[in-house]
Amino acid sequence: MTLQFSSLEDLLRIPIAQWESVSHSTCPDLPALVFATVREDEELVGRLLDGKVNPDAIESCTGWTALHHAADLNATTIVSMLLASGASLYARTKDKVMSRLSVLSGGMTPAHCSPFG
Repeated sequence: MTLQFSSLEDLLRIPIAQWESVSHSTCPDLPALVFATVREDEELVGRLLDGKVNPDAIESCTGWTALHHAADLNATTIVSMLLASGASLYARTKDKVMSRLSVLSGGMTPAHCSPFG
């Protein structure tokens, strides 16, 4: 069963042992680790990783991991934290259909998302 949260306060009320199966209420495929990374919340990312959540948790519709987002945001401290916890440099995104005429091409690794990629 996936637990849902709608705010940071909701997330922090959930026991850390259950954070692996938590997603955001407005985006059911948004794992807690990705949520914390997009917020650039280093403390929360650290708590999640200390709680042994999967460092490669993905958004199911895009295939983006927390490392993809951290690289895209140039959040170097979070990138380091994720890599130290075993996040994959080789995780690849999925193709995402934006409209009938537009497709965001998949297959990007976190390095592709980096401003230096």
